[in-house]
Amino acid sequence: MALVDRLKPITPKSFRRTIRTARMRARQSTPAARVLPDFLVLGAQRCGTSSLYKYLGRHPQIAPSLRKEVGYFSASYGEDVSWYLAHFPVAIRRQLMQRVGHQLLAFEATPDYLLHPLAPVRVKTLLPDAKFVVLLRDPVERAFSHYLHMHRLGFEARTFEEAIESESETIAADLAQIHLDVGHNPKRFHRYSYLARGRYVEQLERWMGHFPRSRFLILDSAKLYSEPRTTYQEILRFLELPAWVPGEFSNHSYVGTPAPSATAMEPRVGQLLAEQFGEANQGLAALAGRDFPWNR
Repeated sequence: MALVDRLKPITPKSFRRTIRTARMRARQSTPAARVLPDFLVLGAQRCGTSSLYKYLGRHPQIAPSLRKEVGYFSASYGEDVSWYLAHFPVAIRRQLMQRVGHQLLAFEATPDYLLHPLAPVRVKTLLPDAKFVVLLRDPVERAFSHYLHMHRLGFEARTFEEAIESESETIAADLAQIHLDVGHNPKRFHRYSYLARGRYVEQLERWMGHFPRSRFLILDSAKLYSEPRTTYQEILRFLELPAWVPGEFSNHSYVGTPAPSATAMEPRVGQLLAEQFGEANQGLAALAGRDFPWNR
């Protein structure tokens, strides 16, 4: 585990926030000297994007964003583009790499981008040549993991069944406001979209309405953990980077915080959701050109 990950649990949040603010102020003064990202990890939430961000960020030819979830094309679209550029490396770093015959790709990983209805057109405007890595998992497991995550953070007091039964009503106003206010941060939509996030085919079709299918690498997050080396090399080939392997493949989903307890979903609810996701899962397999374990 990297030193920064070891220090995070014992460093006060207020101190980390102060350092982050100071770094951003300094970086925002040099937007013209910085590069935009070459690829994005789109999501989905609770699908291993935190771990993948760490794995990719260690590659000698990949430069991660200042923080993992920049959120510019979703929650922070009201910010100036100079704010977004401040999260990425200076161009001279890329130029120095090119002089010795190497690429340097910049990226960020914001799981909300896959879900946000306006993110694709916003990305198309600023990053027309970008590539996209998408991690997905069983939508039933993802929904329950999402629910446990919100409960652990103190945002959810309902039972899982209550939450999914009232999801449409819970997120409706926030979803409507997205289309009315460019700078709106749809917190309720992002926090409580347990089922909406699992209808992957709808989200990917929206993205592919703006970018060609060849720009997307769609992966099963379970393989990232069960076969990390193979999956990592597949991503590098997609990005047209040379083979390389990080020192370790730890799970970074709960660095600094305890993992949720092994609370089990009621089998009846799981079966109901599996049936609800059935048609969307079939569409996903056709769109991705590969089957997924949860679709069998």
